[in-house]
Amino acid sequence: FSNKDGKTVKYAGLNADKDGFLLKNVGQVRPPHLLQALKQMLLKSGVLLRENTQLIPLENQSKINGWQTTTGETLTAEKFVVTSGAWSFELLKHTQSDLNIKPMRGQILLYKTDKPLIKNIIYQNGFYLVPRRDGYLLAGSSLEDVGFDARTTDEMRQKIQTQAAQLLPALNTQTIVKHWSGLRPGTPENLPTIAAHPTIENLFLNTGHFRYGLTMAPASAGLVAELVCA
Repeated sequence: FSNKDGKTVKYAGLNADKDGFLLKNVGQVRPPHLLQALKQMLLKSGVLLRENTQLIPLENQSKINGWQTTTGETLTAEKFVVTSGAWSFELLKHTQSDLNIKPMRGQILLYKTDKPLIKNIIYQNGFYLVPRRDGYLLAGSSLEDVGFDARTTDEMRQKIQTQAAQLLPALNTQTIVKHWSGLRPGTPENLPTIAAHPTIENLFLNTGHFRYGLTMAPASAGLVAELVCA
C-alpha cells in the first residue's frame, strides 16, 4: 500500500493487491452503539419514539391527515418523513410506483482474534475486513437479491470465510463468533431519494441509501430538514 506521501506501507500476513492506497483518515463507528447514543439524545430532547409500531401502506391522497398502524391506531402530524429503508416502497407503492427501492441482503461474519491482526480497514474488490480495538474483526459482506428473506445461509458463511482467509490467511485459525444479515435499501443507480413526495404535499422521503446509510446520514438529514422546514 502507498500512503499520501507515496511511501510504501507493508502489512505482514496480508494477501492484498500491492497497488493499494493507505487512507489514514478513514474512520469507523459501531452502528448499534451510535444508534443507542442517538436514541438517548432524542429522548433527552423530548422526542417521542414509537418503537415496534408498523404502518400500513399509504393510500393515494393529496395530503396526509393521519397514517394508520397495523393495530388500527392513527398517527397524526403536520408533516411526515419516510425513512423506512428497504421497506419504503412497501409503504408507498400505492402512491409512488416508480420508487425503485428493494431489499438487498447482506451477510457478515464476526471474528474474535487472539491478537490484533491488522490496524486499518482493508477493502478489496467489494470485500472488506474491519478490525475493532477489542480484538473483534468484521468480514463481509454479501450482496443478495432475495427479497425480504433475512436468513443467514451456510453457503454464504463458507464463501465469506474463504474470502476473508484469502485476504488475511491468519483468519484460518480464528474463531467466528457471530454470523448475521441485514436488508439494505437497494436502488438501480445506487443513489438515495431525498425529496418531497411528488403528489402528497406534507410527505417527504429520505431513503434508498443502499450500503451507505450511516456514511450519508448527517448530510441526508440536513437536506431533508431543509425541505421539511422550507
